[in-house]
Amino acid sequence: SVSEGVGEVFVRGGAPGQNMILIDGMELMNPLHLMGLYSVFNPHTTQKADIYKGHAPASLSERISSVIMVSSNDPLRGETGISASLGTLTSGLSLTRRSKNGKWGITGGLRRSFVELYRFLSMQLIPDEDNYFAQSHYSFYDFNGRAVYQPFSNGLLSFNWYLSADRFSLGEEDKDDEMRTHFGNRAASLVWKHNINSWLSYSLSSAYTGSYSYFEGDLSDSYIDFDNEHRRFSLNGEISIQKARNTVTLGVKRFSYLTVPQDMSFVVSEDTVIHYNEFKNTQFDIYLEDNLRLSDKLQLTAAARMHNYKTRGPLRFSSKEGTLFSPEEWNNNRDINDFSASLALKWEPKPTYHFKLAASRQVQTVHLASISSLPLPNDIWMMSTPFLKPQTGRQISAGYYKNGVLFSYSGELFAKSMDKQAIFAVNTGDNEMELFEEHFFIGKGRIYGAELSGKKHYGQFTGALSYTLMRSERSFPAIDGGRWYPDKFDRTHDLSLSLFYKINERWEASSYFVYASGSNLNLPSGRMWLMGTVMNDYNGFNGYRLPPYHRLDFSLNYHLKSAIFKESVLSFSVMNVYNRANPYFAFFSVKQGSGKYNINISAYQVSLFPILPSVGWRFKF
Repeated sequence: SVSEGVGEVFVRGGAPGQNMILIDGMELMNPLHLMGLYSVFNPHTTQKADIYKGHAPASLSERISSVIMVSSNDPLRGETGISASLGTLTSGLSLTRRSKNGKWGITGGLRRSFVELYRFLSMQLIPDEDNYFAQSHYSFYDFNGRAVYQPFSNGLLSFNWYLSADRFSLGEEDKDDEMRTHFGNRAASLVWKHNINSWLSYSLSSAYTGSYSYFEGDLSDSYIDFDNEHRRFSLNGEISIQKARNTVTLGVKRFSYLTVPQDMSFVVSEDTVIHYNEFKNTQFDIYLEDNLRLSDKLQLTAAARMHNYKTRGPLRFSSKEGTLFSPEEWNNNRDINDFSASLALKWEPKPTYHFKLAASRQVQTVHLASISSLPLPNDIWMMSTPFLKPQTGRQISAGYYKNGVLFSYSGELFAKSMDKQAIFAVNTGDNEMELFEEHFFIGKGRIYGAELSGKKHYGQFTGALSYTLMRSERSFPAIDGGRWYPDKFDRTHDLSLSLFYKINERWEASSYFVYASGSNLNLPSGRMWLMGTVMNDYNGFNGYRLPPYHRLDFSLNYHLKSAIFKESVLSFSVMNVYNRANPYFAFFSVKQGSGKYNINISAYQVSLFPILPSVGWRFKF
């Protein structure tokens, strides 16, 4: 995520809603804290993370952009005890315990932000007009963990949970203009895994995912309350057969969805408008994957997944002539059948490097549509319906990967096309729209680019560098005559650099730098007088690109000697070292000039995060 205040992940030009982010089998629909500055994953409880950029295994083939899988620490292995961190930005506490016989264990972690301390201190020292924090407030927390039970050596039962909430407000409570938003995740899963013998295993699992966002805005004599919610319950079964050169996986999944994309009340003066929409859907998938080693140097992976998707309600139709189905046609289109497939070929001439060629077709039954030009975490999740079809994505990629003892690096080319892309039409001016689904523009997308990355693994000095050169475009018949235009988050350049230096046994330093091309939005390129009214002139859709986003973070750790704690570290960190005012959004202010046909136009940029120093102490016992 490389934009001011944007709490989403972007992979190879895909939209935020085209990524599936999992922790211990639970999907998280709101993936970041503090408008993108913090991950929802607690580093004290996280063990590892895997990412699939478009060519995910069949069991995870539910998004057209990427899958990010995060696994928590295993309480039956590794260290036990309590670890904590106390800091001026965030503080956290984690616990790991297991029984004496090693059959059960539990691990969990709790984090909370303390950004409001900066607001309190800054308001005592800095005038409001120069104070970043005077008109904003932010707080978040998360609580996650897992409990496991191993009744016998080849069987494992685990229960996992995740809770989080973010609160953000902009404006002053004693003024007329204020915006407040609240969003979060609620998730839980239960998993049973059993290795029957050395070549046969199976797993059974159930999972619940819930995400929500609430938005309130006060503006002079008007008030808006916009809420949305998405819930998913799943049952999964999988069997795996592993032989010397062949691994076959067969599985089934059953989903139930409840989505409330719009629960809105809008008050202007004494008039109130209320809109409420709710959708229920089910889905049944069956998948098969075969990982076949053709030779010592050649490996083939083929996968297929069938989707049967049903719309359960509400049972409504539109009588608007020429746009939507009749009730009979609606019933005939309630079932949607589609498929996902992937094929990957890996050639490994030597153990230190390999080449990979892959192609895939993915189907995604859920849409995430933006309701505002501002990057707020209140975009709406909307399930597919007979009128809003599932989106599909096709991707091909080719890459070279070098894995050395000291260094590793890779290069990859990719191209992707997408259909059934949706944009929420906030202001269409069409009062005849009868169904919520009619408020979406449907179009297509295309993406192409190259990725380069390198990493140094060992030594006193280590680090990682990644760079992406990319183009991401969209086309909608209802927008600019169907012409291709740059996507809102099209990033021509995307670069990140992380460095770590171990000074000695007590001191270590690290830094992180990120640079990305600015986001695209609609701002007028000119204005004119027309019949006594100021009219805007635009240079194409998304024709204005914000200044680039870049930021440098730095931290310094000092390991304290202690007879009480297993580990005791004092941390000094600075986020946004050179106080870069990255653009959150931009706008023009137009006022009457001195003459009848004169206007004064001023451009403004809003930024969120200045330099943020912090001090922290983490310890284990």
